[in-house]
Amino acid sequence: MASAPLEFLVVRIGMTGDSLFALPVIRSLRAAHPNSNITMVVSPRGYDLYRVSDSRFGVDTLISYDFYHPKFAQWSTRRKLNGRRFDAVFFLDTDLGYLNFFTENISSPNWYRMVTTRDQLGGVQIVQNSVGETAHICDQYLQLVEAYGVTPVRSYSIPLSPRSRHKADVFRKRLKLGARKVVGLHWGNHSKNTNILFPKETFDGRAWSMDSYVQLATQLMAVHPDTVFILTGGAYERPLVRQLHKKMTQAGVASINLASKTNDLVSLLGLLSILDLFVVGDTGPMHLASAVGVNTAALFFATSPMDTGPYNSRNSLIIQSPIPCAPCLNTPHSFRCPEGANCVQLLTSDAVHLAISSRFDWSGQC
Repeated sequence: MASAPLEFLVVRIGMTGDSLFALPVIRSLRAAHPNSNITMVVSPRGYDLYRVSDSRFGVDTLISYDFYHPKFAQWSTRRKLNGRRFDAVFFLDTDLGYLNFFTENISSPNWYRMVTTRDQLGGVQIVQNSVGETAHICDQYLQLVEAYGVTPVRSYSIPLSPRSRHKADVFRKRLKLGARKVVGLHWGNHSKNTNILFPKETFDGRAWSMDSYVQLATQLMAVHPDTVFILTGGAYERPLVRQLHKKMTQAGVASINLASKTNDLVSLLGLLSILDLFVVGDTGPMHLASAVGVNTAALFFATSPMDTGPYNSRNSLIIQSPIPCAPCLNTPHSFRCPEGANCVQLLTSDAVHLAISSRFDWSGQC
């Protein structure tokens, strides 16, 4: 008689990039136990990410946990998981509030989470971080499946779904791109809750300055005058991207403002796939671009590329701000940099342009 399939639960409640970092864990479990049932609890954004794939990236059951509405999220999650028993639970969050909720409502003989500076929670196996805190977060997560006896699969790439490929064709036709070079500029990762380090710009340690993007675009156009620039950003960044679009126009740079036009991930992935180059800070679209194989220039200031940079990507170029205190890892929205955010100013468009020119072939190959 065939044995019952194993039941696994993976919990990663975070934004798009955080959810994508869990993908190697999912693929490792699926490779080791192909007939298992994998359930994943993610944020609404992570829920959308896994649903864009026809196979849900190997996840059988997705549960959306809206951390902005914790009471409803707990009620809904408890109802969906009621009575289920899991052979192993892999908890990828560091929030012990979440952990307490899941241990109280889920039955499993094997719990795994990364060690933190806080006390151990009874019944949960702590996995010591042998790769170091400077290792990529994906490698830190993979230690959990190794502790369970599963060989890690360090696969981070994601295939385009038929829907995203259709969106890519729609963008090419509607934007009338033809054979022109297409460069995406994501002047984003700004918060709704701005701390105003700069009078007209918000900053949380992960975004380059607006003028630097304009200067870089001018330099790229000097090499390929037919280049068209596509500006992306979230809905709440639309006023800021509008300013960038105006500055680009004044500088004689052809650009298309698509801020808030790709809020659904199907459209965003389709758009990213048609780019010859994507210049972006440490934010969700950076991880998506590197995962679909887009040539990506990833700019890092306060955050660490060793920890949250593109993972196992041959198409990504990491450019770190040349300042001794970077990365300081100070990215809360209330953060006020004692150095005046010099990590942003010291990364010049000349340096970024030189790095891009040295790394990428503009035919779209890497």
